[in-house]
Amino acid sequence: MSGATLEVTPTEDGRRVQVGARMNGAGTLSIGRVGRVVALVAAGALVLAAAPAASSAAAPDTAPEGSAEQLGSTSRGLTYPRPTELGGPGMGTDYTPVAVTDSGVVVGGAIHEGSMSAFRWRDGLTEVLTGYSWSQPWAVNEAGQVLLNVSVDNASRPFVWEVDGEAVDILGPGRSGGAGGINDHGVAAVTIVPSGVGEVESVATWDDGVLRTLSSPGVPSSSATGDAINNRGEVAGSTWVDGLPRAVVWRDGAVTALELPGGSGSIGLSINERGQVLVALLDDRFGVWEADGRFRELSAGFTPIELDDRGVVTGFLRSPPMTGNPVPAVAHDRGVVRLPAFSGGIGEPLGTSDRGIHVGWTGRTGDPVIRPTAWLWGLPVRLGTSLSSAEGPFSGGRAIDVNRHGLVVGYLIYDDGGYTGQQHAVLWDLRPKH
Repeated sequence: MSGATLEVTPTEDGRRVQVGARMNGAGTLSIGRVGRVVALVAAGALVLAAAPAASSAAAPDTAPEGSAEQLGSTSRGLTYPRPTELGGPGMGTDYTPVAVTDSGVVVGGAIHEGSMSAFRWRDGLTEVLTGYSWSQPWAVNEAGQVLLNVSVDNASRPFVWEVDGEAVDILGPGRSGGAGGINDHGVAAVTIVPSGVGEVESVATWDDGVLRTLSSPGVPSSSATGDAINNRGEVAGSTWVDGLPRAVVWRDGAVTALELPGGSGSIGLSINERGQVLVALLDDRFGVWEADGRFRELSAGFTPIELDDRGVVTGFLRSPPMTGNPVPAVAHDRGVVRLPAFSGGIGEPLGTSDRGIHVGWTGRTGDPVIRPTAWLWGLPVRLGTSLSSAEGPFSGGRAIDVNRHGLVVGYLIYDDGGYTGQQHAVLWDLRPKH
């Protein structure tokens, strides 16, 4: 999930909207987000006290060829970020980490014979959730609780994979629904799909076995979806009116419809700790709804991937919009700033930390090989791609998420002569070595 783009596509019935985004550090993303969707390793003092993303404004749109090795001789003390493979019992090579928490938990999905199994990596050990034909990690909190979408009884239902290994079915047999997010208090936001005549789609929170449905009084609605939750318990999502979604926020059980420009419909994608909401408008525009009711529309051609707790949005520009090659960029309250890239100038930042470190990929136009990249101090740094366990030459990879301590997760692909290649989940440590 890994969530390279956000796709907003109304389905034929005009109600459900498919959104692909990645999971952010607060607990909402994606394998397919973003996370999407699914996007969250060890704590430690970060010497990479990177400047806020806005400082990138002084950087050029392109940067010379380079690698982390070249930065290793600078006074900043950065050592070459070589990859470390994440592995464990029962894991094959085709698995993808999608998120790393500040507490050092990595989650992701492993694909084997058309089935996905969620995995969780902690303290050097990997657990794999077994017993289900499909388990997709959707969000993770600092304690290591993982919110999943699980296929069971011919339906998809949200589960919480507890730290002790127990998988808790939030809705129970006979019902179906979807995961939204889980905060650091263990409260999850989920969507409940109607199971009978006269029922409508609804939003609920789950807290230690207690399911509480959120109502929408004063907001005309035929149904609702909950897509994200922050540590204050605020839930962002959408209600449906006359076949179109309308972005809303639930606070203390009360719902607020977001005042937004245009009448094409809107979706609340994620919410940060400030109460800011990343919003998709169905006419291919995006913006940030501020807690005081203001709406900050993002520049035309900018596609968001993640909203952080500073209100900075990571994403990419396309020129021309929607069809051009992606150029890495961040958006803040002063506008959109391009992140410098290597020769060729294309790429996407897929994850960000609250210290302004961005990670993703860069490449050259026309070259099929893309490379995992981090942006530090406004400079792009290519991450290491050499693994002793790999078979065949390197053929591509992505960095997907980074925590506040400078630990990065992603994957590398090697050409082993097969159709898809051999994929390895890896960790890079950006902290200086002494």
